[in-house]
Amino acid sequence: MRTPHLFRPLAALLLVVGTATASALPAAAKERFDLDPRATVLRWEGFSLRGSHEGTLHATHGFLQYGAGMQLLGGEVVVPLASLVVTDIPATDPIPRRRLRDHLLAEDFFWADRFPTARLVVTGATGQGVGRKRVTARLTMRGVTLPITFEATEQVRPNGQIEVRARIELDRQRWGVRFRRSRDLLVRDVFTLDVLLVATPRG
Repeated sequence: MRTPHLFRPLAALLLVVGTATASALPAAAKERFDLDPRATVLRWEGFSLRGSHEGTLHATHGFLQYGAGMQLLGGEVVVPLASLVVTDIPATDPIPRRRLRDHLLAEDFFWADRFPTARLVVTGATGQGVGRKRVTARLTMRGVTLPITFEATEQVRPNGQIEVRARIELDRQRWGVRFRRSRDLLVRDVFTLDVLLVATPRG
């Protein structure tokens, strides 16, 4: 059985979605899109010397702010760590599934009791129109805020929602996500987040 001391969470902030034209979106100089938490999901994957684990996280609220020409100006996504689910261990094995989840939320890793949310704040992006962009952002975990960059792809859905996909690789050590003992060497530093973010135009 694979070790529960592994973590491949935020596997995705490389938003890969389809293609669409800017004309499909509102023509306002500035447009705010509010996060649809039912459709937004972050799929994480973490690795150790013995294998890997994966699961999901869900955001509760957030937004994306666009300017003229569908230039991404900013945004925010808030993720409660209590939403973490382990998906690679079947529900028919509830004890190891629960142990891994509890371990990831404990002080050794995310320390959810003290830092209950992770927060991604978008600060800007290259390029106009709907499509592929390079996004700059600040990610806060365990009370530590650091800059990150990632590639993202946008698409407009038939109902007017905007869909963003991204894959992000994160070094957990930068945010202090580590064992306080030698077993930390069994867990690889990099984990991934695959993000599907869906947002609805306000009004």
